[in-house]
Amino acid sequence: MSRRQKKSCWQITLTVIACLSLANAHANDTLTIAQTDNGLHINSDNSHLHLGGYLLVDAIAEDNADRHNRFDLFNAWLHLTGQVAPGFSYKIQFSLDDSSGSRLRDAYINYESQTGHGLRLGHYDVPTLSEHLSALGYTDLAGRSLVDNLTPGRDVGIMMYTPTRDNWFISAGLFNGNGIDANGEDNDNKDIAIRATGLLYDAGRNNGLRLYPDISMTYGKQNGERLLIRSEAGTVILDANSNAVDQRQRLASSLYAIKGSTSLRLDYLQNDYQFNNDNGQIKAGSLLLTHYLTGEQSRYKKGLFQKIKPAQPYQSGKGGGAWQIALRLSYLEIADSVLQHSLTVPGSSVYADDINAKSIGVTWLPHANVRCNATAIHSRVSPRSGSPLSGREEENTLIIRSTLQFF
Repeated sequence: MSRRQKKSCWQITLTVIACLSLANAHANDTLTIAQTDNGLHINSDNSHLHLGGYLLVDAIAEDNADRHNRFDLFNAWLHLTGQVAPGFSYKIQFSLDDSSGSRLRDAYINYESQTGHGLRLGHYDVPTLSEHLSALGYTDLAGRSLVDNLTPGRDVGIMMYTPTRDNWFISAGLFNGNGIDANGEDNDNKDIAIRATGLLYDAGRNNGLRLYPDISMTYGKQNGERLLIRSEAGTVILDANSNAVDQRQRLASSLYAIKGSTSLRLDYLQNDYQFNNDNGQIKAGSLLLTHYLTGEQSRYKKGLFQKIKPAQPYQSGKGGGAWQIALRLSYLEIADSVLQHSLTVPGSSVYADDINAKSIGVTWLPHANVRCNATAIHSRVSPRSGSPLSGREEENTLIIRSTLQFF
């Protein structure tokens, strides 16, 4: 069976489940239909269907002579989730963006007990940092940090997750290791993925300090891996289909601090590669500071930062919505051994060995479903000798992103 045929089987199977959910509701139950801040909901006594998604549109200004000032449909997502029986649910999610076109992003079946313990099978995000797992419509700046270059993305696998009595959330799974949109397997081994996150310290109510650590690890054997590194503005730093990669280990750690309307988030991720005769490493880190000028507070639950609802939604002559300011510092370093191996790959692009970025942004949320953000990014790279980036070590970009979300 071809990759395209396998992907179609996933889509057909889960679409049938969604139709059966509705058919079962029509046959046995009284339907209720409700539109909320999270999308359209169709409920019955034994089943539930939710249709939602989001749309991101960008206006981008750059000081790069090789890239034009432009308007982009950055991303459009549509998802369908539902429940067919107590505890049993599914999710189907597609995306359409300006670079990769239409893709099946999520397609999985999930079982969760009344105590919150669950089992998931299908195609979805490998458990890792909160920034990567959160939808783009929730990001505090227009785009994710440099750390996101090293995250595992989506894959096909099976995962167990469980909350603990101490307010921790633990997940562990086995995945093919091929990455997004890849069906089948290129070797007989599986990637192991483990993540643990939860409440470490709570000073109590009345805007007290709360600390949440986040630790994850993935490990697996590879028959080749594409190494693609971009700046926060999208400039390619490294692009190589490195067939020499034999094994890869990914270690990530984070600490999130929330006090009142202010949050501080520290992320660090390190990828260790084992080649045929050598080892190599790519590492990245970021620091994000956010503050809501209008008093809203960031909420962290089950390993994700939750959707923010303005305390005073915008209304003419009344509420002004929520206003947030954010500052992020991030960096990424590529070991020389990784660059040397990449240079041996035909058609590879190796432009720089490290990059850092400073980003500052202002976000206005007139409503829980609408987000308007302006982010200024200053990036600095260290080009390799003869690189097209020589003489262009600094890059300045302004991104104005408008988001409409029902998610």
